[in-house]
Amino acid sequence: HTLVDRAVQQSLQCRDACDDQMAMLVEWHQRAAPRNGRMREPDAVPNVLSEPMEALSRMLRMLRERAEKESDEFELNSYAIRADDIARELRMLLGQDIAGCVYYLDVSVPEGRRTRSRGRRVTLKCDAVDVSEMLRERLFGQNVSVIMTSATLATGPNDFKHIAGRLGCDDAETIQLGSPFDLARQMRVLIDRSMPEPSDPRYIDALTPRLIEAIQRTDGGAFILFTSFAMLDRVANAMRQRLLDRGHPVLVQGQDGPPGVLLTRFRQDERSVLFGTSSFWQGVDVRGRGLRNVIITRLPFDVPDRPLIEASHERILAQGGKPFFEDQVPKAVLRFRQGIGRLIRSADDEGIVVVLDPRIVTKGYGRSFLDALPYGVIVETLDVADDTIWVE
Repeated sequence: HTLVDRAVQQSLQCRDACDDQMAMLVEWHQRAAPRNGRMREPDAVPNVLSEPMEALSRMLRMLRERAEKESDEFELNSYAIRADDIARELRMLLGQDIAGCVYYLDVSVPEGRRTRSRGRRVTLKCDAVDVSEMLRERLFGQNVSVIMTSATLATGPNDFKHIAGRLGCDDAETIQLGSPFDLARQMRVLIDRSMPEPSDPRYIDALTPRLIEAIQRTDGGAFILFTSFAMLDRVANAMRQRLLDRGHPVLVQGQDGPPGVLLTRFRQDERSVLFGTSSFWQGVDVRGRGLRNVIITRLPFDVPDRPLIEASHERILAQGGKPFFEDQVPKAVLRFRQGIGRLIRSADDEGIVVVLDPRIVTKGYGRSFLDALPYGVIVETLDVADDTIWVE
C-alpha cells in the first residue's frame, strides 16, 4: 500500500474511533450523570480516539514532506496540526489535567434519535471555577493601570464587592456614576406581588393573563424576558395566537429566527412582542418607541445544578460561606439590572418595567433587587388578586 492509501485507511479508523468515543461518552452520560453531565473523576471514560488521531497526524506530516505543491504542503500541515490538537485536547479533558476547573459533558439529543451518537451533539467542556487568582497574578499584580467600566458592575449603591471578589481586584478604587438620562421621569416599575411564586404549580397558568394585561398597557412594543427556554416555549406557544388575534407580531427566540433577525423584525413594527431569554437580557439596543415595555417573568437566578455553578457553590461552602447570598443573589441582581437596562437607551425613551415575580417584595433578599433600581424611579405594586388593578 502507498502512504496515501495508508493515510486514507487511518482516517477511516479515526472516523470509527470518533463514533465509538462519542457513543461511550453518551452512554456514560446516561448512566452516570444524566442530571448535569459533571465528570467528577478523571478518566471516567476511556480515551479511544487520541492514539488514532496522533497516528493520522504522523502520516499527514510524512505526506507533507512529499508534497509537490506549496498549497498541498500547507493544507496537509494544517490537517496534521488539527489532528494533534484533537488528540491533545481530548487527553487533557478526559484526564482533567488542569487544576481548579470543572469538567462536564453536554449531550443534546434531538427528538426521535435513539441510536448511539448519531444525531446527537456531544460536547466535552472545561471551565475555570475561580479566575480571581489568575487575574490577580497576571493582570492586576502587574505594574500597569487597569480601568474597568460597565453599566452593571455594582449590585447596589457603591457596592462593587461581588465583582471585585470574582475578578481578584479587591483593593481597587471604585466610583459609581449616575445615568445621563432622567430615569425617574422616563421609566416606571410595576411589581405584581399577587402572582404565585415561580415554584408554585399555579405560576405558569397565572402568568399568561398577567402578560396579556401588561402588553396591553403599552399596546405591544414589549420584551418578555425569561430565564429558560423551556418556560419561554411553553408560555409563547400558549400566547402566540392570542397576541396575533390582537394584532401584535410575535417573535420567539429559538422559533422564529436568530436573535439578530428577531431584533430587526421587532424594530419594524411598534406593536411587536418579543419572547427572549439570556441573549436579550443584555447587549440589546432598541431606541425610541419600538421598545417601551420590559417584562421580567422571574428573577434571573442561575440554575444551581449547572456544573460550573455547582462547583462554585461547593468552593464557597468549603470556605465557610453561603453560596446563595454570596453568589446567587449578586449575580441575579446584576442580570436584573442588565434586563431593565434594555428599556431606556436615549434621552427620549419612555416606558415601563413589569416584574411578575413576587419574591422581589416578599423575600428578604428582594431588597437587593429593589436597591438596584435606578434612583428616584417610581415603583408601583399590585397587592390584590385582581390583575387589572395596579396600586400606586
